[in-house]
Amino acid sequence: MDDRAIVALYFARDEAAIVETDRAHGAFCRRVASNLLSIREDAEECVNDTYHAAWDRIPPTVPQSLRAFLGVEDFEAQTILIDPKDKPSEKNERLIEDFCRALEAD
Repeated sequence: MDDRAIVALYFARDEAAIVETDRAHGAFCRRVASNLLSIREDAEECVNDTYHAAWDRIPPTVPQSLRAFLGVEDFEAQTILIDPKDKPSEKNERLIEDFCRALEAD
């Protein structure tokens, strides 16, 4: 299913939007979360928080790129879960730079 159709499901408040989002972008969201969170359960919680944020924000938001939108939501959810003693680190800074480049390439 393409992103326009997925966004239409969100606007229709159809819970299939979450299933289709995970099908289309779940691997990306899990990769972003796993790169910054070393505990698998924290990464999964972050992805779930990302889907919840998407449900809450679409509508009214109409993302131009669903992948970029999810990536930003995923990243914001992670900043809450990262242990402050792990910030800033060269690894995290490098991952953030890689994440931003990936979004720009989308």
